[in-house]
Amino acid sequence: MKTMPANLLNTGGWDSTFRLLQLLLIEKRPVQPIYILDPERWSLPQELQAMAKIKNAVLARFPEAEEYLLPTIMYDRTDVKPDPELADHAEKLVKKIHFGGQYEWLARATKQFGIENAEICIENDFGQPVGCYATVHTLLEEGQDGMRRVAEREGHEHEFAVFGMFTFPIVTLTKVDMKEIAQQHDFLDILEMSWFCHRPNFLGEACGTCNPCRIAMSHGMAHRVPPLGRFCYRVATILDIRPLVRKWPALFNLLKRIKGGRAS
Repeated sequence: MKTMPANLLNTGGWDSTFRLLQLLLIEKRPVQPIYILDPERWSLPQELQAMAKIKNAVLARFPEAEEYLLPTIMYDRTDVKPDPELADHAEKLVKKIHFGGQYEWLARATKQFGIENAEICIENDFGQPVGCYATVHTLLEEGQDGMRRVAEREGHEHEFAVFGMFTFPIVTLTKVDMKEIAQQHDFLDILEMSWFCHRPNFLGEACGTCNPCRIAMSHGMAHRVPPLGRFCYRVATILDIRPLVRKWPALFNLLKRIKGGRAS
């Protein structure tokens, strides 16, 4: 029986790149990379460049992987249609717990474009769970196909509506776990080609202050943030009031919407 390709939502970041390499080089499974292009995303050029570099590096060192790597499918975020019902679920859910706004439109895109069993790469957030991991990790159940999905449970209808179409293949792994696995299988240097910063600075380097940069700094990946970014991280950490504001999710999300409106 022919193995169906894994529909991987790829961003060129650490987590989705690890999953790509895990599928190609360890599991030796066909992969259908899917990238949803957001024209307003600051890091769009860096993400596209990272994905191209990673693909070239993989095929140069592991030519046999070409058999499993399908051409990337790209969708434009501006083609994703509104879904009032899904948006209502997301709005009600975010009042209970904060998570990134991208998951609502990713859910819409997955639904609209018919992407079955879309793999979304959320890591195990050791310590104090936040964001998407905090939203879904207690609701995940493993199916007969070995994939983890959000279970449909009473009282968690909003979580199922927003996250129910995704699978979570690396949710048990931390970034350090991924680094160790990559070392064992000789692709750590390729994994290090991934991009993670949402708001590159004027040098085109990782800013040190966006959420992915903060995660890198606090999760054993500080070497990936250049000196200027590390300096900005330390300054931002001293001035950061988010841990206090997060105690009131509605206020926190209001401030994020205001910030997003000013940036656009």
